[in-house]
Amino acid sequence: MNRKRYLRSLGTLIGGSTLAQLINFASYPLIARIYSPENFGVFALFITITAIVGSVSCLRFEMMIPSSQPEEQWSVFVVAQMWNVFVSVGLVVVLQGVSTFNIISSGIEFHLFVGAVVALTGLTNASVMLLLQNEKYAVRTGSFLLRSVVTIAAQIALGLVGSKQTGLIEGFCIGFVAQALLLIYALSKLKLDRHISRMKIMAAVSRYSRMVLFDIPSTLISALSINAMSVLISLAYSMREVGLYSISFRIAALPLSLVATGLSEVYFQKASASRRNSGDFLWEFKFTLWAAIALSAIVVAVYGLSSNMITRILGEKWVGSQEIVLILLPLLTARLVAVSVQTTALVFGKPRWLLGNNIVIISVMVLSFGLSVIFQYDFEKYLLVNSVGCSAAYWCFLVFLYIKVAKYHAANAGRER
Repeated sequence: MNRKRYLRSLGTLIGGSTLAQLINFASYPLIARIYSPENFGVFALFITITAIVGSVSCLRFEMMIPSSQPEEQWSVFVVAQMWNVFVSVGLVVVLQGVSTFNIISSGIEFHLFVGAVVALTGLTNASVMLLLQNEKYAVRTGSFLLRSVVTIAAQIALGLVGSKQTGLIEGFCIGFVAQALLLIYALSKLKLDRHISRMKIMAAVSRYSRMVLFDIPSTLISALSINAMSVLISLAYSMREVGLYSISFRIAALPLSLVATGLSEVYFQKASASRRNSGDFLWEFKFTLWAAIALSAIVVAVYGLSSNMITRILGEKWVGSQEIVLILLPLLTARLVAVSVQTTALVFGKPRWLLGNNIVIISVMVLSFGLSVIFQYDFEKYLLVNSVGCSAAYWCFLVFLYIKVAKYHAANAGRER
């Protein structure tokens, strides 16, 4: 393991994520004044749908790229995109069919936006995994920076001259398209074995179908645990609370989640390679774990010291958001650390571990929601109960992973002796 290269790769990803977040934060005072909490509530529900379906639009074949051999990487990528197109088009058809029966009140334009973002999610996720496997960290970072800048510019412009009801959604789509175009260009420059045959496609499907079979429900439940809060809040409270939660989550979660994503992407690639080459990846696990804890502690400290500034920055119509941010921090911190190393399960070829953890998380969320309805919790108390319960579940999963990696390391060391 080249530790200097590991740190350099990590620095590139986290540095880019940090810069992207600084750009986002700089836009909040203006965007929060252009759009209302209700506008953000609608946008949050749109993100919920696209994020949940987008997480499995490639049927998780994109996550098999780091485990694949160089000569089969492109085949796995193509399989991922074949499923991506099928899922995206199928989703639009389903949404349109459901709306015909007046189950949901949304038009074809909304459905097309949903399908487009799901397709873009699958394309960018798979492209990023393929680029990272070929150590193109700067491209990944640059694509996220470009997406942030274009999204913010488009949302501000559309909010000023277009419809405030759809401006956030349309701007989000425009930013996604910009990122996808950059990633496609970068992929065209990679030296890959691009020969595709029916045999190669079937071999890729056969080799990884068992792993994705477990990983798909796990990922769906994980996406639900991250995004379903907007739906639950809309059921028990009003669209204003959905909007308050949405912007508070954006403020608190995005820095932590982007750091976690950067750590996780490097860790997954390096841990998979280390296990193939040396049979051990304890150093990668420990380093990523402690880096995640240290970085999350810094972010929490910054928020704790500056939380009273949030309402001043966003404006008076966002009163209450600073308390929500503080309530969310324990949950988001635990999630950051867990997400950073949760792909340990995939390194071991045990996606059912992730499935089990995600079932626990979503169960805690449902239980918290049930308690809030039964005992008529106010909005902040509901968020607090959910935050504490989910935090405990994430920390328990981390202990489980640490024990598994330590045992594997000990067993590997024993065989070498």
